[in-house]
Amino acid sequence: YKEKSDFILQPMTGAATLRGYLAENGFEVQRETATTENDKVYSVMLCRFDGIKRKLSPAGKRIGILRPTTDDNKEYIFKQLKIVEKCIKDLQTTDKNADFLKENIIAQEEILKLTEG
Repeated sequence: YKEKSDFILQPMTGAATLRGYLAENGFEVQRETATTENDKVYSVMLCRFDGIKRKLSPAGKRIGILRPTTDDNKEYIFKQLKIVEKCIKDLQTTDKNADFLKENIIAQEEILKLTEG
């Protein structure tokens, strides 16, 4: 990729996976906002390749750099919190995926701090 190339991404699914990939492969998410269309809320990201590899927190993978400053952002964050809570509930019934359970618990704590503060 050429440095200073901008990409606008709007993942319909797998946004957490995409954020992780971008961070690990030298892309910076410069701006991010949530938008609603047809009663579904999505994230829209402005990304740029800068070659710096990053590691995201569990909440960073789920909600990126969104903050609860708009109604759409709040809705997206709340939706991600509900997904995390469902994952935690489902994973607590099995001995498998302890690392994924721990990551979701951390994400839940980080998102709750963000929304309360």
